[in-house]
Amino acid sequence: MRDYRISLALFAVALVALVAFGAWSWPRRVDERAHDAYAERLGRVETLVHRLHEQVLRSHAGLAGSYDPIVQTVRELRDVHIAVTSVPSFLDADARGAVVDAIQASSDVLDVDAGLIEHFKTENAILLNSLRFFPVAAADASERLAATPGSEGSAAELRDLLRDVLRLVVTPTDEARAEVERHLAVLRAATIGDDLALLLRHADVITQRRTDVDHLLRQILEQPAIERARSLSEAYAHGYAIATRRAESHRLALFALALAVVLLGAAAIILRLQASAEELARASRQLAQAIEAQNRFVSMTSHEFRTPLSVIVSSAEMLDVYAEKWTPQNRQKHLKRIDRAARGMTDLLDGLLLIGRTDAGHREFRATNVDLDALIAESVEAQRARAKDGVTVALTGAEPGPKRRLDPRLLRHVLDNLVSNAVKYSKPGGEVSVRIECDPNELRIDVADHGIG
Repeated sequence: MRDYRISLALFAVALVALVAFGAWSWPRRVDERAHDAYAERLGRVETLVHRLHEQVLRSHAGLAGSYDPIVQTVRELRDVHIAVTSVPSFLDADARGAVVDAIQASSDVLDVDAGLIEHFKTENAILLNSLRFFPVAAADASERLAATPGSEGSAAELRDLLRDVLRLVVTPTDEARAEVERHLAVLRAATIGDDLALLLRHADVITQRRTDVDHLLRQILEQPAIERARSLSEAYAHGYAIATRRAESHRLALFALALAVVLLGAAAIILRLQASAEELARASRQLAQAIEAQNRFVSMTSHEFRTPLSVIVSSAEMLDVYAEKWTPQNRQKHLKRIDRAARGMTDLLDGLLLIGRTDAGHREFRATNVDLDALIAESVEAQRARAKDGVTVALTGAEPGPKRRLDPRLLRHVLDNLVSNAVKYSKPGGEVSVRIECDPNELRIDVADHGIG
């Protein structure tokens, strides 16, 4: 027995160590689902940056119908940056810090990009508006001037202006800009109408804005957004690799502890089996005593069935003979007597079966979240319905509050027995009090009556 106790103590120590280490290492495990979801978000950052640059280039080329896709992509980028701030908990402190710093750097670049894009949208919208208006209007104006006597020179100058403006749009060089400005100066020196003046203002807008828009585009494309997104992915990948290696070492340690627990447990079982003969004999004696006690209980309880059975038989016989002669009230009274007697027999059977299962070791405690307020009220209401001779059942005290974890079947059995006994042995016209007292850690139910005690 001494060797068994020593081996059992060692087993307990190893088991505690295993549980403690498992509890410590569990929050530090690598959650592969969280990893996959987080890596997908990080990959989306780079994808959205590429998409944003593509959309800006399309808008610059006049191939986009609106700026809505750009706005949507910037919004998605901001949402993803917010989402990746929830770094997986399995990363260690240094890795988390590196990832957080990379997120902040990427967010800072996104803020700069967003500001440049807003400026680009404004300037590019003005430029594209003038580009849509100027070529058609310039061609129409040159034809009108060519048909007007004395304006042939202005018509030729306007055609040259149109040509050089389009060349400037395609190849914005200093030489092309100088040619456009020369044509503008010549045409402004001539006598022109309001239509031609508006046309020249559009040409001037194209000349000035083209350089500004191209400069904004270069700034947007030169922002290190893609590099920051890649740095963020690399920082997380480094932290994930460290966490994976750490989790592997934890698994090895857990395996070693589990093996020790199994070996020590096996030793304890073997030593225990050697000393089990005496315990089995003692258990056999206890079982015999329990069976004897159960037999005495069954013998004592059997006579309890006689009273409700006699009530049922007598009321049934009287209903059979006098049912047609009695008033509805008399028939109802005997039917209620039969119902109460049948319910009483059901309670006796439930109690007997419960005790039998308990003594046989088959009763299980099945805990669930129970609404005590409803359960207690239901039990009390059932006993009120069975009470007779003017006995009343009162439920007082505080509500049990939030649901509590217990076995509702066993609790209902205890309540029904206590309250039904109180009702059964109360004096006529007496009162049975069921009082509830509760606090966050304890629930007390008192059942009191003024019967025979």
